[in-house]
Formats: sequence, structure tokens, C-alpha cells
Amino acid sequence: ERDDIDEIIEELGEEKIKKFKSSDFDENFIQLLQSDLEKLKEIQSIWIKIYEDPKLDEFIDVLKSDKHLKNQKSIIFTESKETGDHLFKHLNDEFTGKVIFFSSKGGVTNEGRFPKEKARRIINENFDPNFKNQKNEINLVITTDILAEGINLHRSNVVINYDLPWNPT
Repeated sequence: ERDDIDEIIEELGEEKIKKFKSSDFDENFIQLLQSDLEKLKEIQSIWIKIYEDPKLDEFIDVLKSDKHLKNQKSIIFTESKETGDHLFKHLNDEFTGKVIFFSSKGGVTNEGRFPKEKARRIINENFDPNFKNQKNEINLVITTDILAEGINLHRSNVVINYDLPWNPT
């Protein structure tokens, strides 16, 4: 959809978007895309029946019990807005009022959605050690890399990349 494309362009930046002519593609490109779409729909029909998320369950348990994470300020990065929405929904259920999700669409807390400017102010109030009127309401910031520029998050000593697979290394 057009809104999704605009969001991708905004997150990546216009300079990272490459444009191609239809002649740049193989003749059977559309057929291959259609085949991929059918495979993805088949996978989706299988996955739609799954309601468990053991990685998220373990993540919540660790956030609640680990001495370095429990009741501490943490920044949780994810590549996609969809993962951020998923994390926000579940983390906000567990840590109501202590979570904000920030993306190219702005911010969301348990109090609702906010434009980017207001969401950035909420994050600054809670995570910037140089902010005059510091608050201690939010402990978890979920964000894509869009927040990485121009925000001081030094009241947090933990950065988590949620997308990395969990393994013993």
C-alpha cells in the first residue's frame, strides 16, 4: 500500500532507495514473485494458528527477574514497526505505563498515540540525563533505528537488539 511505501522511504531515507526500469528485470520476474507470494500465503495460513511466542515470553521473564533489567531503563531496538507494535502490546500489558514505542509514525504509550515531537519529549524527559525536568515514568523504549539520531538516552545502561536470534554465543 502507498502508506507502507511512504513509511519505508521515510525510514530508509530517499538516498537509499534505488529505482529500476521494468527492462532491468528478468522476463519471468512477475511469475517468480507470484510463486513467492503463494508460498508466503501458505506459510501464513500455517502460522496464523500459532498463538505462542516463547521468545517474547522468555524476554518478559528476563525483564522481570534479571537484576540488571528489573525496574531499570532499557532501550529495545527492532528493525520493523510491526515487531515494535507487537512488543509494545505485550510489554505494555506487563509493564503498564512504563513503556513507549517510537517509530516513524510517532510514539505510543498506554495513554495513546502521540506525534513524533511529543513522543521525543517524553523520551527525553525519561532518558536524557541533561534534561532539566527529568521524569522517571518510562523504563522501556522500543524503537526502530529512527530514534538513533539526536536523542540522548544515557540514563539507560542497557541496549537490546530484539531481532537478533538468541543463542549461546
